[in-house]
Amino acid sequence: MTTLKTLTSIAAITTLALSVSVQAKTAQFDTSNADRSMYTCIAAASNDVSKLKKLMKLEPYGEKSIVTGLKCNDMDISDFAASYYAVDTVAYLNKFATQSEQIDVVALAAKKQATQIAQTQQESKTANSAK
Repeated sequence: MTTLKTLTSIAAITTLALSVSVQAKTAQFDTSNADRSMYTCIAAASNDVSKLKKLMKLEPYGEKSIVTGLKCNDMDISDFAASYYAVDTVAYLNKFATQSEQIDVVALAAKKQATQIAQTQQESKTANSAK
């Protein structure tokens, strides 16, 4: 009976640890008080080009007005998407930005890859030290 309780406890702790680590890697957005602007910001940060295109087409002043005027957490939408390493949506937003407003997608992709490698190495070290 104690073996079953121990196994159940280990399974519960493992499940909790996995869910916490997954939540730490994905952006969580509060949409309880959402408007179209917020959904546009979320689509940009989530790297959802399809949804971003649909939302941008709803803008009566055109896509360029979103790139030049929409603020997401006090950042331009392109900078906001870049802060989440949303390479595809940044590339799409660049189409509507002036040359000086464009973000270097190649550099962003390289930074994203370097960050992912560092996270993987850190997770390996943590897993090895737990053994």
